[in-house]
Order: sequence, then C-alpha cells, then structure tokens
Amino acid sequence: METTIVLIRHGESQGNLNCRFIGHGDVPLTPLGEKQAEMTAEYVKDKYKFDVIIASDLQRAYNTAKKIATLQNKEIIKDSRFREVNAGLWEGVPFEELPKKFSKQHYLWTHDIGNAHIEGGESAKDLYDRVNTALFDVIDKYKGKTILIVCHATPIRMMECKIMDKDVFYAKDVEFVPNASVTAVKYDGEKFTILERGTCDYMGDLATKLPKNS
Repeated sequence: METTIVLIRHGESQGNLNCRFIGHGDVPLTPLGEKQAEMTAEYVKDKYKFDVIIASDLQRAYNTAKKIATLQNKEIIKDSRFREVNAGLWEGVPFEELPKKFSKQHYLWTHDIGNAHIEGGESAKDLYDRVNTALFDVIDKYKGKTILIVCHATPIRMMECKIMDKDVFYAKDVEFVPNASVTAVKYDGEKFTILERGTCDYMGDLATKLPKNS
C-alpha cells in the first residue's frame, strides 16, 4: 500500500524578503508569497488529490496551505511539530550579522550542521527528530492516502535526509528548496521513491530561489 507525501514550502515571507533568520517568529507572507501560493495551488490541483492537508501552525505556512485547501475543498490540520527550527537568539537577526554575533555555532550550522545548536534555541538533531517523528506519525495515521504537508525550508531539508535514509549530518549536502515549491515522494512501507523535488518552474519569473531558511 503506497502513501504519497507532498511537501510544500511556504511562499515568500517577510523574513525572506528582509533577509533575516526566522524560526518560530510568526511573520506573514509577502504579496509575492501570496501569489506564489496561488500558483502552487493551481499546479497541484489536478496533479494531486489530497486526502489530508497538514500545515505548520505559523501563518506563512498555514496561509500557503489555505490556498490549496480552498481549491480542493479540504480542511487544514495544524501541527506545530512542522514548525521551522526554534531560532532562539538568532530570531530576526539579519543573515549577514550571524557570523559576527554567533561565529562558532553559525560556522557549524553552515559547515557541520549535525553538530550545530542555535544559542537559546534548537539543535539540528532536535529538529531532525521532531519533524521526522511527525512525518512518520502522519504516514502511519494516513497510510495509503495522499498527504500534503506545508511547512518550512529546514524541516523539509531534514525530512529529505530521512527520505534518503541519511542522518542529520547529511543535511549540509541538501540544498534548500525554493519558496512555494513542490517536493513529492511515495512510500511503500519500506522505502521512499522521489517523484519530484523543488518544482517551481510553473511560477516563471515569480519564483524565488533564496538559499535561506525561513
């Protein structure tokens, strides 16, 4: 019995636009992010018929999911386990200031993420465990269904590690997927098969490809 899991990153957020590290901060989508979410909803409308839609409870993810849920006439289940990393003291700090303010942990975050622990926040290992426990809880509950999870860049990165049967240390080799992009896999109970990754070409010039978390 195969389960289909579709992972969608939220549209461009105010944090993305301002080039700030945003974790649990509840920043809104930008007008471009809203448009990206609408385009993604149209892209998946005929390609995937979702049995269940789950979203991080942060508004940038939930409001992206809402565009899809409206077109597919589905309710959204909020799950805070799919939130972005708890950014602690990094929350809201411009990306360019992180190496100066938090040199050791920022170096690990960018070069050896498996050993990184954000000051006052979450370790990469904690995030990896959190989102992948949630992922398999969802798969077990909705076995054989088509599931949509709308969340954030780093959680998707961590789930991709698990999908590839890798640990958290492999995340340094996994590029962030673009805003509002579509990643999809099938799971047969033993292994995952990747159907698409980071698809966003349907957005044309409106696609953003920021290699940043959000």
